[in-house]
Amino acid sequence: MLPPGTGAPVQQTPLPTEQVALPGQAPAGGAVGDIQIPTESGDVLQLHEPKKYVGDGVDQRELHRLTPEEKASRRFRKNLILAVVGGLVLIATAFALM
Repeated sequence: MLPPGTGAPVQQTPLPTEQVALPGQAPAGGAVGDIQIPTESGDVLQLHEPKKYVGDGVDQRELHRLTPEEKASRRFRKNLILAVVGGLVLIATAFALM
């Protein structure tokens, strides 16, 4: 909505009718962090995200995104630990009030 008194006509922009891939968007089957850019000559430039590491020496580990299975496993483990600790607190409180 326009503020009162502007009197400017509202221009309607047409909606797009087809979906096209954005330039530099990774395809669905590509690896995470890989970007493919088509060139005018028909070639495809493929860019790889550099790997990130933390730690030094034998403690050095590569950072990566968790898969949905890893996320679900960690969430289950966290929920299980929280339920056990909560149950123990309830039991300890019940015994303390007796």
